Amino acid sequence: IHIPRGQLESNIEARVGREETIVIYCARGNRSALAADTLQQMGYENVSSMSEGFGGWIDVGGDVED
Repeated sequence: IHIPRGQLESNIEARVGREETIVIYCARGNRSALAADTLQQMGYENVSSMSEGFGGWIDVGGDVED
């Protein structure tokens, strides 16, 4: 699910349950780390951030749909 960082707090609750596992990513991992922290403060417990972002995923050969 794509939710821009600036709209995260106002849109996440209607789209993702607090019990779900959430993996957040951005291009390099900086914004996703902040977003994960925000969600944890909001009560989401199963939140992870891809530390190297989408670029790191590509660098290690992660699958990407065209």
